[in-house]
Amino acid sequence: MSVFREAVRCTLSLLIILPVLTNADRTPNNIQTLFGSACFDIVKDTKICSNGWTAFEKAFAGKNWNASTFSDYDAYFSVFPFPTTNMRNTVLFWTGTERLQTALTSRANLISSANVVSITIINKMATVYNVTAWCGNGSGGIDYVSTNCPPYSPGTPTYTYYATFSDRLASNSAGVVFFLSENTFRNTSVFAQIELPRLLNNTAVIKIVVLNVYKYLNGTCNQTTSPFLRINKTIDGGKAFSCVDVYGDASQMPPSDELLAALTQAIIKEQTSKGFHVNVSGAMALCLILVLTTILF
Repeated sequence: MSVFREAVRCTLSLLIILPVLTNADRTPNNIQTLFGSACFDIVKDTKICSNGWTAFEKAFAGKNWNASTFSDYDAYFSVFPFPTTNMRNTVLFWTGTERLQTALTSRANLISSANVVSITIINKMATVYNVTAWCGNGSGGIDYVSTNCPPYSPGTPTYTYYATFSDRLASNSAGVVFFLSENTFRNTSVFAQIELPRLLNNTAVIKIVVLNVYKYLNGTCNQTTSPFLRINKTIDGGKAFSCVDVYGDASQMPPSDELLAALTQAIIKEQTSKGFHVNVSGAMALCLILVLTTILF
């Protein structure tokens, strides 16, 4: 058994040092190997990774470039499900602040695209192996021949994967959710087009909190030109909204400890705010009082 383990370790080591692909926008011939390597590095389970690849390949192989739908990735997200038991008051969305959200996710013990397995595998393929696109062909297989996969746009398998992840992340959120940004809210962003509409339709979400990292006074929440006013206007009376200003430089890498501490403090304040948690003991006490009142009077 020890020999077998060493052989596996050696194989994985060799996979890690494979040359970086020079054409980043096409399906690489060894995408299955790269997927397996990225997956095993995160999941540490060859069977799960094998099932994951089968589901991932099925989502786009043999399909026309503009025919991809959210349901194509159902099997993939079944292999790598969301941590639905811990998504109340913990989900972080973001735009233009990827590195900061990664650090904040870890610091504040949140859930985001930085630590959900189903997307960290894909992100690792992109950052380590330069796999940024994949596509199928109408004859039933994967397109390894074309110089380029179709552009990143609705209907393409690559776009649909990320859109499906965003849709599912928002659908599985509950309680208070957080949106990290640097005074930016673009109508063309994934958050504006997919995540926010899904959050607004998600009855389990009760409040949307913007964490606005700003460097200049004209970038604060209360400015009449603040882009976050558009978010507030789209929210109906069934959900609460707030925008919290946190001074700092979102582009500084690594993020300063002061900025992370301030953001974490703002998050904890919202998570522990009265009115967004059910006090079980209080509810039971009220119930007992009502019962006794009924009996006695």
